[in-house]
Amino acid sequence: MTGARPSSPDPLLAILPGPGDSDRPWLVWYSPGERVELTGHVLSMWAAKCAGLLSAEAGGGPRVHVALPVGWRALTWCLGTWLAGGTALVGTAGALPAAEVSVASAPQDLSPGAEVQVLVPGASLAVRYDGELPPLVLDGVADVMTHADRFTALPCVPGAPALVADDGTRLERGALAAAALGAAPVADGAVLVRGAAGPGAVARGVVGVLSAWAAGATAVLVDAVCEEALVALAVRQEGVTARRPG
Repeated sequence: MTGARPSSPDPLLAILPGPGDSDRPWLVWYSPGERVELTGHVLSMWAAKCAGLLSAEAGGGPRVHVALPVGWRALTWCLGTWLAGGTALVGTAGALPAAEVSVASAPQDLSPGAEVQVLVPGASLAVRYDGELPPLVLDGVADVMTHADRFTALPCVPGAPALVADDGTRLERGALAAAALGAAPVADGAVLVRGAAGPGAVARGVVGVLSAWAAGATAVLVDAVCEEALVALAVRQEGVTARRPG
């Protein structure tokens, strides 16, 4: 696999998928009753659209509160935040710094202090938010889809903040890339990243996915609510040969 911006001085961008990465799945998402397979090209498209919305609504380098459960949509909002030169603040708003943008799957999880608020549907393949949007709140799919499929990443230095989690984790862009690159290599097959709940869970899942990509492997991301039988099925079906913390 090739990263999104291999020539960039920003080490994080070199790990991310780009428009040309369409030859194989980069991410396979498992949840009860669904399996979603995403190539690097598709992930890059979603990241670009999220970055476009963030830049249009909040400018460059936004602090983006992501209050979504472990899953592919939470991942794409983190990717979009990084393309826009911003910081992903992941988890419960009360345990995180103030944000310009708040993204959640339920109104009560939005950060009330964020000027820009976005609601994302829970269903993986939904084309719009599955409820009534409060006044001035954006739709995390329908409004995102209006933006371009490609986004030129804003320049960032390795020391720029990248990820802050509600368990106290704080990683700069260089440190986040190093954490992903420092995981054990994968000879063949895919990497299982099992979702969890509680403080820091989404951040650990995101780092686990990045470490799979840094090793040139497909990340198999499994919903925290999946029973052991479904996890075992994902391992067999996707050819999992390694696991990352989630």
